[in-house]
Amino acid sequence: MRSAKIQLENYFVEELFYKFQDSNKLSADNPPKLIPSNLEVKVGLADNKENVHKKLCNLTISLKEETKKSFPYDFKVSLVGFFEIDSSCPDNEVNLLLSVNAPSVLFSAARELLLLVTGRARFFPLMLPTVIFLANKNDETINEIEEKSNEKKSKTKKTSTKTFTVEKTPTAKSKKNS
Repeated sequence: MRSAKIQLENYFVEELFYKFQDSNKLSADNPPKLIPSNLEVKVGLADNKENVHKKLCNLTISLKEETKKSFPYDFKVSLVGFFEIDSSCPDNEVNLLLSVNAPSVLFSAARELLLLVTGRARFFPLMLPTVIFLANKNDETINEIEEKSNEKKSKTKKTSTKTFTVEKTPTAKSKKNS
């Protein structure tokens, strides 16, 4: 086993919503089960303008509107993760690592968070399905996405990537010492 070229430094919950909707939609013989097509998943990626190796990923997962009508739960989870890319990582791998691995890590954290919350509900715990963030053969390939991204960068000075700055805030321990 070896260390990955992308490391999660920290993450936090930006939004967490859970609501039990209707017990008539539940059956002990057939507990609710999510499939990836039931979910609306949004991924936002950003660069740190002060350190090119620091990246941010925002992941939001919720039920699609049409699924809410027939599902006993409604939920929305939004997580923000701070990642660091190993400086030895080739430039052509950075976008792939960030667009696949960062949301995958946060998706697993969201799965555990929903299991924790719904595990204390009156009925069945809710587990997010296992998903993959790689493009499939019906979608654009990662190479096509990277090529389009590089074409846009060469044509314009502006890029679609957001930047962020992380400011350190004093911890409770450091406040006591000052």
